[in-house]
Amino acid sequence: MYTQKELQKTVFFDLETAPAFASLNDLKDANPKMAELWEKRCDYLRTRFEENADLSNSELYLRKAALTPEFARIVCASFGRLSFTGDEITGFEPSMVIKSYSSEDELEILNGIEAVFTKFAAYKFCGHNIK
Repeated sequence: MYTQKELQKTVFFDLETAPAFASLNDLKDANPKMAELWEKRCDYLRTRFEENADLSNSELYLRKAALTPEFARIVCASFGRLSFTGDEITGFEPSMVIKSYSSEDELEILNGIEAVFTKFAAYKFCGHNIK
């Protein structure tokens, strides 16, 4: 169990991603070499995961590119912190402060992420499937 003090020194976060391009054809037009690499990725996805066996490269791109960092972009980053007001007699009431960054320009989002990590460098960061 975490104490209130530990929870107050934790920043919770989540990133949402999308494919870097709207379609595999758009990727091919913009960067043929990356499109070739995607085709190799599709071979892996088909052999490793049975549910992908009958999907075309284009279908796999729409379904899986957002989950592969080389082919994805960050579209939203959200952060939250818990705080507590009150005292031991009346009890502590939790509240959450949330900040999100979203933009068509991934650099704006990355700058926001950097600002949060810099400001809260002494805090612990908590998220799903983070390393």
